[in-house]
Amino acid sequence: MIPTVVDNFISYEKANKLKDYFKSIENFNFEENKFFHWKHPNGEKISEEAQEDIDDILSRILIHINEEFKTSQLELKRVIIQTYEKGPGSPVHVDEEYAEMEDGFKQISYSAIVYLNDNYEGGEIHFPKDDYKLKPKAGTMIFFHGDLNSPHGVLPVVSGDRTNIVIFFRKKYE
Repeated sequence: MIPTVVDNFISYEKANKLKDYFKSIENFNFEENKFFHWKHPNGEKISEEAQEDIDDILSRILIHINEEFKTSQLELKRVIIQTYEKGPGSPVHVDEEYAEMEDGFKQISYSAIVYLNDNYEGGEIHFPKDDYKLKPKAGTMIFFHGDLNSPHGVLPVVSGDRTNIVIFFRKKYE
């Protein structure tokens, strides 16, 4: 399934500001492709401004997913800041973990990616099932089902680093 693309989801300036903010965090090491889960690696909270920006992004993504897929009862599962430096990218995979939780939710039902920069070579997201590749501009958001219909990967980054916010939502069974 080809992802839905929302150009200019956030401004180019805001995208780069968020990237610079996360890059400035002490011990946030892009070389090791670490994930960032709402707090500094040293346990401190992220800045109030960054938190407000992320909260705004999340609420707007939910609106897009609910409208596109005519769904409701979504719950935020996980948000990560992800960086790929020069190197192999990511193998083809699906995001859904196929586990029904005791509370009636699937683990991951929908995935969204907000691109924080575009000054890198390579690093396209690709959906091999549909023979579709995309290198979005900074500020673009894409979203798609995180299931077997949307296997995807990231092609090797040739130069620079590719940084984005990756968001996973889960859906209650109806």
